[in-house]
Amino acid sequence: MPQIELLSDGDNSGGDVDIDEDEIDDETILERILALSDMFPDKTFIIASKTSSAVSSCLGFIRKSIWILSTSFVILWLPVILEAERASVSNEQQSKERQMLLGPSSGLSGISGAGSSGISSGILPVQ
Repeated sequence: MPQIELLSDGDNSGGDVDIDEDEIDDETILERILALSDMFPDKTFIIASKTSSAVSSCLGFIRKSIWILSTSFVILWLPVILEAERASVSNEQQSKERQMLLGPSSGLSGISGAGSSGISSGILPVQ
């Protein structure tokens, strides 16, 4: 069996200490953490518990707020935005149709009214 040699910090004159592998207990991480918990006072655990519950409740509040704001946006503002976009596309389509039917100058005169563009193209406005 292999021997483990331990040296003491302050005394180099002492003999070697032999420990068998069978004497060393295999500890799990959980057992080590529980053993280290004796180092900290109970007040530390209470503060950590309160802090984690406060952070958890803040995150829950943020999650609920984001849900409320996003659903409100979808329900209230998305239809308005979509309708404005539809109206814009419809106006562009009508302008293109008018330009195809009446010629390139009709798109300008339709937008600006019967102004200087109508006179410069030779079309007189109807009064």
